[in-house]
Amino acid sequence: MRERFNQFFEAYFKRGSAYQLSAIRPKTEQSLDCSPSADHFYKYFRSGLAHSFAIEWGGVRHIGEGAPAYLYAAPQGYGACLGIDPHSFIAEFNEAMQQCFKELAGYAANSPEALRFGRRFMEVFN
Repeated sequence: MRERFNQFFEAYFKRGSAYQLSAIRPKTEQSLDCSPSADHFYKYFRSGLAHSFAIEWGGVRHIGEGAPAYLYAAPQGYGACLGIDPHSFIAEFNEAMQQCFKELAGYAANSPEALRFGRRFMEVFN
């Protein structure tokens, strides 16, 4: 699942996948290279929200409220973590989905890409 998430993120989240962050892991105080950003999103944003209903190591701030950009290094305790502006993230997510479905519509019905999408869709929504 993480590999698929990372592939989708890297392919369609152009601003997000280009962002590089070096942060401090809270429990070990070790420096952590958070690149690709997809790994950080998956583990602390996606999995945190899906399993704990909380962002486990990250921040949320709107650009108008002081976030310097769509993604930013959010100070947390003695280190930093990945922060997002949710409005910009949702806008990029919508762009990503439009591009993904546009590409998917261009595949032949029996192409490997279309068949793989159909299998995964049925696993999730059946």
